[in-house]
Amino acid sequence: MLGEVFDRVADALLVLSPTDHVIAANRAAEQLLGVRAGGLIGQELSRLFPVGSPLLALLTAPDRNGPLELEVDLARPGGGYVTTAVSAFRLQDRRTVLLCRAANAGAEPAQLPPTRDERRAAAILESSRDVFVVVDDHGCLSYVSPSASAWGLDRADVTEGDLWRAMHPRDRDAAMSALAPLRGRGNRPAAPSRSVTLTSRFRYGGAWRWFELTATDMSDDADVRGLLVQAREVSERMRSTRELRANEAYFRTLFERSQEGVMLIGRNRRLVRLGGAAARLLGLREGAAGPGDGLGQLHPNDRDALEEALDLIEARAGATEAIRFRHQAPDGNYVWLEGTLTNLLHDPNVRAFLLNFREGGERVEALGKIRNLNDELRRRVAHLQSLRRIDMAINNSVDMRLVIDIFMVQLIQDLDVDAVAVLLYEPVLHVLRPMMGRGFDVELRQRAVQRLGEGPAGRAAIEQRSVFIPDLNAEDGWGVAVEPEHQTEYVSYMAVPMVAKGQLQGVIELYSREALEATDEWLEFLETYADQGAIAIENSQLLRSLERSNVELQRAYDRTIEGWANALDLKDEETAGHSKRVTEMTVRLARHLGVPPDEVVHIQRGALLHDIGKMGIPDHILLKKGPLTPEEFEVM
Repeated sequence: MLGEVFDRVADALLVLSPTDHVIAANRAAEQLLGVRAGGLIGQELSRLFPVGSPLLALLTAPDRNGPLELEVDLARPGGGYVTTAVSAFRLQDRRTVLLCRAANAGAEPAQLPPTRDERRAAAILESSRDVFVVVDDHGCLSYVSPSASAWGLDRADVTEGDLWRAMHPRDRDAAMSALAPLRGRGNRPAAPSRSVTLTSRFRYGGAWRWFELTATDMSDDADVRGLLVQAREVSERMRSTRELRANEAYFRTLFERSQEGVMLIGRNRRLVRLGGAAARLLGLREGAAGPGDGLGQLHPNDRDALEEALDLIEARAGATEAIRFRHQAPDGNYVWLEGTLTNLLHDPNVRAFLLNFREGGERVEALGKIRNLNDELRRRVAHLQSLRRIDMAINNSVDMRLVIDIFMVQLIQDLDVDAVAVLLYEPVLHVLRPMMGRGFDVELRQRAVQRLGEGPAGRAAIEQRSVFIPDLNAEDGWGVAVEPEHQTEYVSYMAVPMVAKGQLQGVIELYSREALEATDEWLEFLETYADQGAIAIENSQLLRSLERSNVELQRAYDRTIEGWANALDLKDEETAGHSKRVTEMTVRLARHLGVPPDEVVHIQRGALLHDIGKMGIPDHILLKKGPLTPEEFEVM
């Protein structure tokens, strides 16, 4: 009977064990708190009353006596709160009876069990890693989510002040100022339903960690009646943000403070941004060039090279290409710049070509000088090699025509002319006569002669200096090597004398179909070649003269020997012709025996003189008819 009465009482009845767990609840209590039958059995008292509730503190006090009546917000297990008038008293067996009546019982209908959506929302809230806390107007925590247990916020004695004490001291003023409009503190009225988001540091796990707080004033919501605070740890995000900002500041400093010019060029080949010393290097005023500007100040001859470099690296992410270009300064002059293009179109933070560049005028000038010196060095080495080949030909060959041919090949190759002719000087007639030519399309005038002092070649010979005719067709004189009508195809002409030891050896004629640029270096090489040519001709003539002298000497020697043989025949008529016959037989025998020809000559001469001793014997002994006396035989 008592159980039926307990179940039919209109007010909610809750019976708590000495350990403050629900051991009995009537139907009205289940409807008030929105649970199914038996859903309250076993619930802890701390789950039904907000953390920090004064009723919870009084109920748990060991020295409390007599009934207690208060109006409190009961927490529904499924979420939300309901304001009730609670009468609480303890039984002698230390059980507690709570009589709960809704504050507006006449108007508020009984609460139905939570719907599926409400249960889903509650499950999501309960399992979230974010911390959810509701702070009521008294500064008590009326609700904390399960994830708050790691903070120790699930204790019954935790208040709002504990949260402020857990916050970093340097963040408290900013947080209080941000939350003031929601709480109506200070001189500013409250702003219901307004949210504020801020980041602060809290002491958590023995270290300061960053949390993002979102506070929403929900004091008008009957199920909340307080300030909802959602806390989410963002320490890693804050660290990444700080690193990102530091890197951004670092690269911005590099971009803006670099002593090199930095330029971002879009895919459309238009300027995106300038940085570093770009404005100074390009001679632009600050703000004179902006996004979308073209690259129109490039030198016309360099525009295609830049476009080609951009096309070359566009298809390869991260590819680089070194370039040099000229940019027009405000004074109209072009300055040399050099740098490196990098393809950063694939980078979502850039999406452009990066051009780092610097002044290159002095470097380009230095490189130009080095290049010119290298070219000059290569030319000099080539000329030395040519002179070496000519020198070897002079030393190793007795054929003057072969030496002169090698000489002319090197002249055409090293001096970049089209045709060369060598005129020999004939001192007896005082004329120049063409000896050899190379590069001509017609036959050389072998029989032509040029008197000294006549024509360009004659003047070069008699004055012993080079004669240069820039435009051969505009002059009256012509060269000697070919007929004048065949010289009209040539533009420039030069005659260079070949002199060795002060003696004229000949003249070199050079023909070019293009205008010759007779630089000092070119003339120096030409004079060196002329000296080599003169030495070659002099050596050849000396050799021929020596050969002639040697032949004449041998002939004189042979005639002397023959004279002695004839004298023997005249002295002894009986043996006339004997020396010649012996010589002929001896030569035939030597040849038959395979004696070399150069030794046969000596044998021939010895055979002719084999009776030369007769010349020293007196005639009365040599021609005596009878026997010789011992004294005569001794003479014989």
